[in-house]
Amino acid sequence: MQVMKLLRKDKIYYEREKIFKDLRNGKYRFDFYCPYTKNGPSVIEVQGPQHYYQITKFHKTRQDFL
Repeated sequence: MQVMKLLRKDKIYYEREKIFKDLRNGKYRFDFYCPYTKNGPSVIEVQGPQHYYQITKFHKTRQDFL
């Protein structure tokens, strides 16, 4: 994945699939969490095809996707 390559290249510590339990009762998961960046903690969300199309790996039904 390109994001991981960039973070590693710049030696930025990150955690994958970070969930914050106090944010919407833990319903949101962020692709990358970088707690020690120059400007403070940051999250990165990569907009893959599952954000635009129903892909059964991520959404079993049309309603789940919507």
